[in-house]
Amino acid sequence: MTIMCNAGVTRTNMIGELDGYPGEVWYSPTGIANILALSYVEKHYRVTYDSKGGNGFTVHKEDGGMKNFIQSIKGLFYLDTKKNVSGTVLGNSVAYNKSRYSNRNYSQAVLAREVQNMIGRPST
Repeated sequence: MTIMCNAGVTRTNMIGELDGYPGEVWYSPTGIANILALSYVEKHYRVTYDSKGGNGFTVHKEDGGMKNFIQSIKGLFYLDTKKNVSGTVLGNSVAYNKSRYSNRNYSQAVLAREVQNMIGRPST
């Protein structure tokens, strides 16, 4: 597949799975984000659009969860992964968790998480 965007043109022949999305998706290891066509997303999920209340759309997941996509200044819609995080909060402090690993292992884990966030938070 040839992918054209504001950063130029890239090609990929890799197809994979995206956690929480049924079916196959194209993958580019050099890409900084996952891009899904709305026409494919709406085949699997209910999608609602509101042009007044924040100008965005919501993908309604089968488990009752929702993902809210907002429009950027340049007009593209995106999922703000920092606002769409859910999970369980544990009582351990960062200092305690860090103390259980060597400096090298901790630094590698921090880097791995940063990369994971940059590429659209695929499953660990």
